[in-house]
Amino acid sequence: MAPKQHTLSDKLDAALGYWREPLSGLQADSKLTWRAPGREGLQVWNGLLGDQPVARISRQPGHGSGCSGALNGWMWTAQEPGSAAQRLGVKETPTRGFASVPAAKRAIEAALAVAAEPSRRAGPQPRIEVGGGRRLIDGSMAAELGEAQTLRLETRCPEKWLAVDLETGDVWRGTTSGWKRLEEHKRQALSGLLGPSQ
Repeated sequence: MAPKQHTLSDKLDAALGYWREPLSGLQADSKLTWRAPGREGLQVWNGLLGDQPVARISRQPGHGSGCSGALNGWMWTAQEPGSAAQRLGVKETPTRGFASVPAAKRAIEAALAVAAEPSRRAGPQPRIEVGGGRRLIDGSMAAELGEAQTLRLETRCPEKWLAVDLETGDVWRGTTSGWKRLEEHKRQALSGLLGPSQ
């Protein structure tokens, strides 16, 4: 049995977030190194690529092993289980809590691996805008292209078609004059097919 090939989305899920801004001005062969904290006060580990600071992990001494981690240009989309952010339903944050400093370092390194992942497809690639994509309802990511695309459907019966926005949950129905937002009473009639409204 061949070993499993890890995809960009596997790495993205492991990193728990997405790039809202790309890191720039980095040397291609830079390795992430950590500058250890001082002996007193708030403990801060600074992550460097070459000489450029790109990440920060901080921990208050005497408050257990928990810490917070941030990476320049990165948005965390999953919170530590049981954390206040998770209980409050926070969706995205530039800083995230971690159970330990090693866990924070692993997540930051995974996020950097996502940035370095070369495309596996041959041929011209769609241009992905800053932010890199859209988080869908199921937690997966969809690429955001640099230019709007037109989706076209040819049919003799437009009213039988629905389109679902997997980011917002909005549902659109086909009409003879194009797509129209599905009315709530019709959505409720189709709830077995569509699930509850968001």
